Amino acid sequence: MFPLSAGAFLDLGVAPGSAVSGLSYLHPTEVIEASSSHMVVECARPQVELSTGMALKVLFEQADGFRQQEMCVRTITPCARGLRVALGTRSTASPAERRRSPRLACEGIDLSARLGQQLGGPVVDLGRNGFAVRTDARYCVGEVLPVALSHHGEDIACTVIVRNVRELDGGSTQYGVFCEDPFAGAPPRRLIDVYGAVKHGVLVPLRSSYECDPEMMDLVREFATEIQGFASEVERLLSTKDWPHLQMLAHTLKGAGGGYGFDRITEVAGSLETAIAQADDTQELANRAERLCVTLRAVRVSAEPDCDTMP
Repeated sequence: MFPLSAGAFLDLGVAPGSAVSGLSYLHPTEVIEASSSHMVVECARPQVELSTGMALKVLFEQADGFRQQEMCVRTITPCARGLRVALGTRSTASPAERRRSPRLACEGIDLSARLGQQLGGPVVDLGRNGFAVRTDARYCVGEVLPVALSHHGEDIACTVIVRNVRELDGGSTQYGVFCEDPFAGAPPRRLIDVYGAVKHGVLVPLRSSYECDPEMMDLVREFATEIQGFASEVERLLSTKDWPHLQMLAHTLKGAGGGYGFDRITEVAGSLETAIAQADDTQELANRAERLCVTLRAVRVSAEPDCDTMP
């Protein structure tokens, strides 16, 4: 963690890949955020022109001497003091590795995007942390904007940063790849969850068959609130490959799901429990755990359910 009081400065001349020649120092007026992976500073406008993706070397002073960290410019925003510059660690993944990152083609799936105030076209592919969409709007690389991904009238809000933009044939339409903004905090719904929902076909909200039962309504609402914590726990256990505890949790959810009118949860949790008991292939276990996680995150309870149309 960079101390916020650190006497940090940026050396724009020596980081590999920097387009700036010579040694040019930029002393931040204030360090807004600082960690080992990102940094946000405010500074006066430098004599050299900063650009998104520019490689910089961050130096800061500690009790035992100076330390340096290589970063690159993520976003540049004008502010009262001059510029607010967000920096992030440089990706070590090669272009080939980045191309192999999981992506889903979204043809035939009703998934559209509103980019700021502009309605975009359908999302054409979706990754764990980004998506591509055709739109007539003009955006610059590094621009941060609010986005609402829409499916059957349900908006999934998030904040994204534009990663690349290119012209398509015809010249009037652009194709942008957008990723979650690492400096915006936790968005209402992460793109990785949307990715999982598309992958497993769980984009339609999951509702309880007891939602209109006067005796069960309050219990269903309480369960729907707690279910997000269960989803996070499934995600945590999957990340550590803690199969024994994941099997126990799946068993619990298998019993609870149907009891609260979510038969789909019982089905998916039971499938995971059986797979772990049979010591199935690790990739298959991960796939079933991911399916359970997105199923739990799909749970919704209407504030005013339309009970006349429910079975």
